[in-house]
Amino acid sequence: MSYWKEDVVRINGYDEFFVGWGGEDYDLAMRLRQLGKKKIALKFAAIGFHLWHNDLYMENRDRNFSYYYQKMNEKDIYCKNGIDQYLQM
Repeated sequence: MSYWKEDVVRINGYDEFFVGWGGEDYDLAMRLRQLGKKKIALKFAAIGFHLWHNDLYMENRDRNFSYYYQKMNEKDIYCKNGIDQYLQM
C-alpha cells in the first residue's frame, strides 16, 4: 500500500490500538476512502515485494477486527492513537 504523506497525516496515520496481527491495514485504507481518496489497483502494472514472515501474533485478531468494525460503523476518519501523539512530545 502507498499513499501521500499529506493524506495519511490528515487521518492521523495508523491507529496504534491494533496490537499484533490483523486489521490495521484495513483500518487505514477505510479511513482514506472515507476521506474521499480512491483506490488504484496496480496488479500486473507495477513491481511489488512482500517480505515473508510468520503469522506469530494472532492472539488479538478478534479484538482488532471487532474494533475495526466498530470504527467502520462510526465512520471515523481520524484515529485517536496515531501520529499526533508523537508530534506533541
